[in-house]
Amino acid sequence: VRSYGRIDDQLETEGSFYGCQHERQFLGADFALVTRHLRFQSSGASLAEGFSTTRTGCPEDVVKMTETETFSSKQGNQTCLLLSAALRFSIPYTSRQNKTENQLVNVPVSPDVKVSGHCNSTVLQDLTLYFYNSWKLRFVFVSTSSTGGSPGSSILGYTLDNVTLTYEENPLIFYNSYTTTTGPVRTVSSKSFETPLKATANGHYHCDSTMEITFTDGVKLEVKDLRFQAFRRSESGDFSGDVSTCDALSQKQRHYTVYVIVALGVVAIIAIIVVVGVMAMKKRKRNSYQHME
Repeated sequence: VRSYGRIDDQLETEGSFYGCQHERQFLGADFALVTRHLRFQSSGASLAEGFSTTRTGCPEDVVKMTETETFSSKQGNQTCLLLSAALRFSIPYTSRQNKTENQLVNVPVSPDVKVSGHCNSTVLQDLTLYFYNSWKLRFVFVSTSSTGGSPGSSILGYTLDNVTLTYEENPLIFYNSYTTTTGPVRTVSSKSFETPLKATANGHYHCDSTMEITFTDGVKLEVKDLRFQAFRRSESGDFSGDVSTCDALSQKQRHYTVYVIVALGVVAIIAIIVVVGVMAMKKRKRNSYQHME
């Protein structure tokens, strides 16, 4: 049985190959062909072995951020860690054109991501996301207590201390990579945050804007609508307690900006007074000279 589907798009240009990493559907009269990681090249002339270095992509490969997803870790019937966000990485790699490019990679949503966590400690807790077979994204939270974390001490608050990504350069994800085999496993960690991401005890952190976390080796993580809560014991899977926001955490920076503006304003006023005074003195001197004549 033969059936045909018409493809209206020009999939490739002369001297390039067509590559579409993400899912795409081609419709025929009585069938649908769904592809993923599609790559082909044709030419009127004979082709060299292997694909060319020039690629024609598809609109589906424009990596848009996923919707916000909530990840949790439980201890028994109680939820001890909660994290909610949309997460997208920008990872540098060497392309087929022997240039350094950045591949956008989304952290997938359930059920394509597995979650584990450690909640036994009152000093350090972590939440780890597993996806793409070998990728791991680990969030580490550290508490501050009244007596330095000794037994019986009460937790005053906690911070998101660091984030670590373990990944490998898989050609199914880095589809324009110079290598056709899976690369070595790499681990990168976040650098210090410009503003501490912290919350009070029994409360949670929330930043409804988009922030960028910088990692080693040039890797960056774009985080949208971040919300987390650690060191908790609740059967509820909802965020609870006081909310610490990114706006509140940047209050000192805003105060500093206000101080600078006020100081510059004072300097400007003083400068105007000095200029006006000098001009007035010169005018009085000229009037005095004219009176003596």
